[in-house]
Amino acid sequence: MDLKKPLYLKSGILKGGVGRQNQTPISKFFTVVFILTLIVVNYLVFFRDAEKPQDRPGLKPRKVQKNDGTDPKHKNDRKERRTSPLVPDDSREEPSQTVAGKLLRGETVIESLRKHNLSTKQILPVINAMREVFNFRAAQAGNQYSFRLDKQSRVTRLEYKTSPLNIYVVTLDPKTGGYRAIKQHVEVDTRIVKLGCAVRKHIFESISRCGESPVLAGLIADLFAYDLNLFLQMRQGDHFKVIVEKVFVKGKFYSYGKLLAAEYQGKFGTLQLFQHKPRKQPEGYYSWDGESAKRRFLKTPLKLTRRYGRAPADFYTVSTHTWKKQVALDYQAPRNTPVWAVDGGSVVFSGPKSGYGNLVAIKHEHGFTSYYAHLKRIPRGLKVGETVTAKQVVGYVGVPPKSKTPHLHFVLKKGQRFVRFDRLRSRPQHKLDEDALTRFRKAVESLREQLKTIRVLSIHERRV
Repeated sequence: MDLKKPLYLKSGILKGGVGRQNQTPISKFFTVVFILTLIVVNYLVFFRDAEKPQDRPGLKPRKVQKNDGTDPKHKNDRKERRTSPLVPDDSREEPSQTVAGKLLRGETVIESLRKHNLSTKQILPVINAMREVFNFRAAQAGNQYSFRLDKQSRVTRLEYKTSPLNIYVVTLDPKTGGYRAIKQHVEVDTRIVKLGCAVRKHIFESISRCGESPVLAGLIADLFAYDLNLFLQMRQGDHFKVIVEKVFVKGKFYSYGKLLAAEYQGKFGTLQLFQHKPRKQPEGYYSWDGESAKRRFLKTPLKLTRRYGRAPADFYTVSTHTWKKQVALDYQAPRNTPVWAVDGGSVVFSGPKSGYGNLVAIKHEHGFTSYYAHLKRIPRGLKVGETVTAKQVVGYVGVPPKSKTPHLHFVLKKGQRFVRFDRLRSRPQHKLDEDALTRFRKAVESLREQLKTIRVLSIHERRV
């Protein structure tokens, strides 16, 4: 078949051409009906759906009634249309900007706020109002704050937080334009906790094993610091019992409150102390005999800390030597161990001393003077004439020039005579009289009975 030649199709609809056929009136009628049907279908499919808006599925068209003023239900429509605003209501609270920050070391509150593009004119009214509830001398690095600014760049609210319990708020009074400061009330939940635990390595490890924070171990060590040298007298198998308050803020543990009662039992005997406030004497801790826990001197000039994982007996040693009629004690301890004053007094020397390195000398009552030598460093601000209290840190253990072992060289004198500190027996500062002792025993009798019922966890038990 030759494809170059044209091919003609035969159709009865086309006019002319090869194969033309004559149409009857009936075929012409059906042709017209077919064409009209196509036109109607195309209109319904493509044009009618585009003109009619589509209804949302599930929603029925709402019938709109024309209000001519005769229907009592719509008699106030015209008035409402006239009074309804066409723009957002300006009476709403203006949008504000909240900025948060934290106080850095060496910064004042004003300097920290200026970092957020606040001028002195904006800051001073707020700061002056806050002075009524907060002393800015107590501001420390790490304190958090946040403030709000309105459209006019005015500080409308300042919140200063030193701790979860100490929150200070300054707000702007829109009527007077002045500022008002308050200390925000924070609800706390105080719970009484009883704990008994045996000592395995040292008190910090034991407290953690029994399910409490090492902070509690520090409180216990400070409480017995006048009666026990926990560096040397603590042994494995000794145990302690405590009744203490735990403070919770918003359901989370915040801190320990009062240590209501404590007991330590070991090789050197049993000691019980109870928190009490006598009528004519200061609040403190007293034994069952009415003697105060505070004595003239601490048992050791070293502060027990939690930064060491071994038992204190493994590295805390004391050696006694006499040199030029000087009876001294060398407390071998890890470097940077805090050294605290064995009693309150006045600083008479602070600084380098030939043969003693960094030396601090403190004069106490009744002619006593204590010396702390070979310190690695002395706290800033501890100068001659400063008054210190018992348990105040006066230095940190260092290494003498001709020694490889860090230790504290400690000397105690009374007048011109050197005293053997480890054999010194100091009397309690206070003792209750008969009437006060009767009231004291009646007040703490329940605590004493509770101590007897506390179960002690052994060195092999652990509480999570």
